Amino acid sequence: MAALWLLMSILSVFAPVDFPRVREWGNPFAVELCDLAISHARAQGYTLIGAVRVTFNVLDSLSEGEFEVVATFRAVLCAGGSGVPISARRY
Repeated sequence: MAALWLLMSILSVFAPVDFPRVREWGNPFAVELCDLAISHARAQGYTLIGAVRVTFNVLDSLSEGEFEVVATFRAVLCAGGSGVPISARRY
């Protein structure tokens, strides 16, 4: 039986005027977003592998107080629920 595991990245984009404040929040804010994403994934029944990565960026088209969060996933199929990606297994 194969299991589907997910690698997750989160891109958070902010208005240029807000970005300096986000930088002040720094690592604690990124950790909080990671924890929230991990909790949500587990509640939905997903298994994440590897680190959840958070990146902050500026999007000029956003106005003050607006932000976007974009989560991307890369699925990894693991044989027999082993946690070892099929592409990494040796036969």
